[in-house]
Amino acid sequence: MTIKQDIERYYNFWFTTDKIYDTWAKKQGISINELFVLFVIAENPNTCTQQRICQKLLLPKQTVNSILLKFEKEGYVKKQPSKQDRRSKILTFTEEGQRYADGILLRLYDIEGTALYNMNPEVRTALLDGFDAFLEVLRQAFEDAES
Repeated sequence: MTIKQDIERYYNFWFTTDKIYDTWAKKQGISINELFVLFVIAENPNTCTQQRICQKLLLPKQTVNSILLKFEKEGYVKKQPSKQDRRSKILTFTEEGQRYADGILLRLYDIEGTALYNMNPEVRTALLDGFDAFLEVLRQAFEDAES
């Protein structure tokens, strides 16, 4: 197999994974970006800011702002001034928002957990170790290309 074929396999993996998550999110009545915004807020309780979401998901500020406005209007998210930086707002779930996010994210974690559990443990470990190794060399290759 050539490097070009490996790159094509990698892109197929990346795009297919994205499509799977996008399709599942739509079945939940949300976009893939909304799904992952819920994820970032849930994973960063009491410390999540719009800037953190933008950095983690590589989304434009306007996109994240629109999603947060929608979630605020639906009563799922509230903003509070940060104690460290009053200009920054901390995003937290309301009680209703926590139930909403849990309802979606716990199903997602269950599906992902089932998929990983159903893999041969050695293959699963090799896959995840391979991802870590690839990200490290990819990051270095991009840095080297910019020098």
